[in-house]
Amino acid sequence: MKKFFVLLVITIVTAFGLNVFALDDNNEKNIVDEIFQEVNPGVYGAYKCSEQKNITIKDENNKDIQSPQEVTTCFIKRTNLGERKFRCDFSKEEIIRKIQNGECSFKSDMELTYKCQKGYTTCIIKKLDNDQYHARCEAKYDDGTVVVREKTGEDVANMLNTWWCKSKY
Repeated sequence: MKKFFVLLVITIVTAFGLNVFALDDNNEKNIVDEIFQEVNPGVYGAYKCSEQKNITIKDENNKDIQSPQEVTTCFIKRTNLGERKFRCDFSKEEIIRKIQNGECSFKSDMELTYKCQKGYTTCIIKKLDNDQYHARCEAKYDDGTVVVREKTGEDVANMLNTWWCKSKY
């Protein structure tokens, strides 16, 4: 009976712990969305807040010296593909204030993604913010053969005009 009770307690604690981790992951995504909604709604990209800090390093004589280095104190990312990242030393309110005061840099996520098909081949095409294209194509033939190829350049841009394509996002 004691073993059963111990196993029951372990099971409940484990299940509760897993729910806490799931809640933390969803909470992180919610915080990212709330921050973007407050400071830059409808836009995708990444905010990075950095500070200059003196880092102690050893010189060739093993003496401590102070070296000023830029340290990232906050990183928040939201992409149009659904990715959310949040790593920050500040509260949500402090982050919003820092962003609104211009204390953080912003890089827009301009990546567009398309799914294109022609014959046996399906390609996922990404147009990156530097006007370059990248495609990962997979051809599946009737005999079961699968061929995967990576493509870049004007051939990929041409595919968007000549293949059946739809925007994924």
